[in-house]
This record gives sequence, C-alpha cells and structure tokens, in this order.
Amino acid sequence: MNFQDRGIMIAVIVILVGGGAVFTLWWWKLADKWANAENRRFKKQGLRPSEEPKRIVVKGYDKRGPEPGGGQAPSPPKA
Repeated sequence: MNFQDRGIMIAVIVILVGGGAVFTLWWWKLADKWANAENRRFKKQGLRPSEEPKRIVVKGYDKRGPEPGGGQAPSPPKA
C-alpha cells in the first residue's frame, strides 16, 4: 500500500466518523423534539411524580355468567 492509498483511507475514515457523530447528535435532537411533543400530548392533569396512577384491573372474561332466566349454567355431562 503506497502513501496515497493510505491518505485516502484515513480521509474516508475521518469523514465517516465525523459524519456519524454529526448524524447521531442530529438524530438525538429530532428524537428529543418528538418525545417532548408526546409528553405534552399525553400529559395527565394533576399527576405528580410522587402519586401513583390509578390502577384498573380487568378480570372475569373467561368465566361464564348466569344463564338467562336467573339460573346457573348447567354443569357439563359426566363421562
């Protein structure tokens, strides 16, 4: 490898590293703007960092409710 090839190689590496750093900083700035917009959009009113959000528990979807007519569901036949 002669001197000219080594110089081109070093120049390409420097351009890629410098361009990568600039692109990363630009991407972080863009992502920060997006995150701030999302926080403003979905901010809960009156929720302080020390407060826990209200928990909602959904249960009982796999259980059968009472049959129409007030009786319980019939038990499955025995084998």
